[in-house]
Amino acid sequence: MRFVVAALGVAIATAAPAAAMELTSPDIKNGATAPKSIVGRDCGGRNIAPALSWSGAPTGTQSFTVMVYDPDAGPTGFHHWIVVDIPPKVTSLPEGGALPAGAIAGVNDYAEARYGGPCPPKGDKPHHYLFQVWAEDQPVYPYPQSTSGIYVRPWMHMHGIGKAEIAVTYGR
Repeated sequence: MRFVVAALGVAIATAAPAAAMELTSPDIKNGATAPKSIVGRDCGGRNIAPALSWSGAPTGTQSFTVMVYDPDAGPTGFHHWIVVDIPPKVTSLPEGGALPAGAIAGVNDYAEARYGGPCPPKGDKPHHYLFQVWAEDQPVYPYPQSTSGIYVRPWMHMHGIGKAEIAVTYGR
């Protein structure tokens, strides 16, 4: 632990930077256009969750959360996939989104407890889709009755000790 002296002479403890987490996928590439395989059916896609693998979780990780989020969809964005309580020894999800024992699929903004692929409104500029994995300092999400993105996202930020992301775009 190192100390930073503030302007008022008060010592503030700051944690040393953790090693960076990394998220990879054979199905999507950071900065690329989303392939039709992961795009929603209403947009001509197959609506299949991409395979995801992560590494570099910080010490103290007690669970992982996976979220797919479109920040371009209105004032609160759009949550396409929420998975909480992924055990700390799990470091990947297979194509199709099969969940490991103990993991819970939250309700996305399509009102479904599963993956929902990108499908922005016709005429919009291409949207950004953030595939994120968060390392959490808590073993379980404590509010199972409200596992929707609007509730899970603040919890992720409060308990996240590491994060990795792949961003893709899609428009029609």
